[in-house]
Amino acid sequence: MKNIYLLWIAVSFFTLLVLLVSIGPIVDNKVESFEGGSTGTRWSKDLIRRFNIYQSTVNNNANQFNLDVLQNQATPDEAEILMATGYWPWPDDLKYEYLSKVASSPIVNIQPQYALNYAMKLYNQRAVQELMAWNTKEGEFLLYGANIGYTDNEDNVLPLFNGVNNSIQCSTNKTGRSVLTKKVFNGINNMGNQNIDQSMSRWMTKETPVHPSDLPSEVTGFKFIKEPCDPCVALNSTPDYSCPFSINVDGDTSVSKPWQKLWNL
Repeated sequence: MKNIYLLWIAVSFFTLLVLLVSIGPIVDNKVESFEGGSTGTRWSKDLIRRFNIYQSTVNNNANQFNLDVLQNQATPDEAEILMATGYWPWPDDLKYEYLSKVASSPIVNIQPQYALNYAMKLYNQRAVQELMAWNTKEGEFLLYGANIGYTDNEDNVLPLFNGVNNSIQCSTNKTGRSVLTKKVFNGINNMGNQNIDQSMSRWMTKETPVHPSDLPSEVTGFKFIKEPCDPCVALNSTPDYSCPFSINVDGDTSVSKPWQKLWNL
């Protein structure tokens, strides 16, 4: 699951600013596949029936949705508003945030209001909030981990590999769940022969599990907002937004707006 998120962050947020055409939920003539956090409210059979009619008539099947996923993202009231107005309801602060990102981008040449209207026809509030959340400092920590220093090469045997960064990050275990892992660089496996082409050498790392309560002491600037918890649950196939935290980046200790919404802060 983490690899999917990494791919989205690498290529999708740019597209988000260009009308949100090919990001999750993937809807432009494709089946929606973004598995967002659950709203806790499933749709009635009658609503599903009417939504399918809306899709095949008013929407002319221009976009297809996976209803199992969509029900986890949007409430029945939101679906009713879409069918009545043609737009998913977004709160004003989300609209302003989206407009600001479009207007301030030096590489997006499109009228912000047009981009907003187009996006609101396709993407429900929860899907957009989650995608924006991955492009914040909290999202970057969850996706890429944190630098926790480097391994000193005291003997200076392999000086070219001195200073490789160690990290703590969320990794996928054998069951497919995301777990906290500490990765420490231990050298390279070229049998000590420095004449071997560096490109043929593999970096050796030791990976060990990390208990969530150890994060504040391991990662500079990391702080739990409530009690210690596992932040990696946000990366599970069905995201769990129950572990709020803050992280200090360049003196900024505030929690970004998308995560405030997802964590109900």
